[in-house]
Amino acid sequence: MEKQVATRDNKNKLDYTILPWEAVGEVVKVFEFGASKYTRDNYQQGDGLPLANYHQSAMRHMVASINGEELDPESQLDHMAHVAANALMYLWQKQHESKKPEIVEVCCGRCMFPFITEDKELLTCPECGHHFSI
Repeated sequence: MEKQVATRDNKNKLDYTILPWEAVGEVVKVFEFGASKYTRDNYQQGDGLPLANYHQSAMRHMVASINGEELDPESQLDHMAHVAANALMYLWQKQHESKKPEIVEVCCGRCMFPFITEDKELLTCPECGHHFSI
């Protein structure tokens, strides 16, 4: 009797085994340090940070590494692991940015009252009740 072999089509699926897991572990340590300093998943809270903050932080760590400083003085973790963590948080923020409602500042054309809204279709001025769209 011939033994049957199970099959699975993994074409066009991400191959996570390609990642260098020892290096990924160093990045996880940076996330753990951040969780103890702030809170777990702090970068996912509210509207998150402006994307430029991730650039700035990554560049500070990159420059320190280029200048020969291997470990971040505060965390005692590799500067390049901090760079990678900032890159991951940046990517997460970009992926979830479009899922957040866009908030716009508008001004009523009748009474010139400024206000903030998520609605772009039909607006009602909270000051005078005037209906308008942008």
